[in-house]
Amino acid sequence: MKTQSKTQRCCRCGIRLSRCEKLYLEGDLCALCDQIRSEALDIWSAPQPKIIRNARIPA
Repeated sequence: MKTQSKTQRCCRCGIRLSRCEKLYLEGDLCALCDQIRSEALDIWSAPQPKIIRNARIPA
């Protein structure tokens, strides 16, 4: 009886990971989900604009 090897899948979308994705990417994410995660982290870690309250706008 053959034993099926467990294919590694992306923990976010469920797609099978290729051999290169297993070697070069962090965690259990496919390339697309890894890119989405890194862009989201860039957005969240960006400095927030300073809000000036009661600022007078020159006319």
